[in-house]
Amino acid sequence: GLFNDPKEVQERIRKILRDTPYSVADYYKQTGIFQNIARSQFFELASLTLVIASSVWMAVDVDLNPAVMLHQADVVFQVVQNMICFLFTAELIIRFLAFREKRQILKDFWCMFDLLLVAIIVLETWVLWFLFAACGIEFSGNNIRILAVLRMMRLVRILRLLELFC
Repeated sequence: GLFNDPKEVQERIRKILRDTPYSVADYYKQTGIFQNIARSQFFELASLTLVIASSVWMAVDVDLNPAVMLHQADVVFQVVQNMICFLFTAELIIRFLAFREKRQILKDFWCMFDLLLVAIIVLETWVLWFLFAACGIEFSGNNIRILAVLRMMRLVRILRLLELFC
């Protein structure tokens, strides 16, 4: 019969599970524009390029931008930071909309990590600016230091590059 030896069946299942590489795309929908974009090699390459470019920009920002808050920085720093924030947010939304079942996002480490990073970037770039502009709330350097530390977490995204070479 098909299931003569239960131990053999268990071993076959274990082998399949061990030999099947993990891919977040397995959780994506089968149809639709967002899953199509998220599965594309161009999207992956653009995402990695964004990670590298934002990491380089972070180094430039740390070296050349004396402002504590983004709204106090020169225009070029404001424009680039808003573009980075927008692009990371768009990437996350595309990935989110590609998932067949949204609860699967909770099972993917990189999606959860990206969600945390995007939340930090949005807080730093848009929410704090809004609080300053709309409510006149001022932030001192001491209050903002934690954001600088959290900002460095973006560098961890470069670990995704290791997946390409391992």
